[in-house]
Amino acid sequence: MAAEIRQRLKPGAPLVVAHLSVADGAGPGGEDWAGERDLLLSRYAAFQVASGMAPEHAARAWDKVAAELAVLTLGKDEAILREAGVSDVRMFYMEFAFRGAQMHRT
Repeated sequence: MAAEIRQRLKPGAPLVVAHLSVADGAGPGGEDWAGERDLLLSRYAAFQVASGMAPEHAARAWDKVAAELAVLTLGKDEAILREAGVSDVRMFYMEFAFRGAQMHRT
């Protein structure tokens, strides 16, 4: 992924990314980022149930997201971007676990 970003983005060009991300470090119930991801997904499922979704449907949605969606830590996120040759990574948006960052290709 980093090599593809480097190939497509001209030097000096801005890059904006927005995606799910979790905190660095160990979280409850897991090593490294797994606990943080599980905490995020449990909150996601609880929000769906509180919004009227049947608990069994929320559980299926949780399982699907956990199986199919890559959720990286902030540190891993930034490491991939730096490998792609970007600098000056700055977060400009954060809501729940959705984060947006702006940077420039070096």
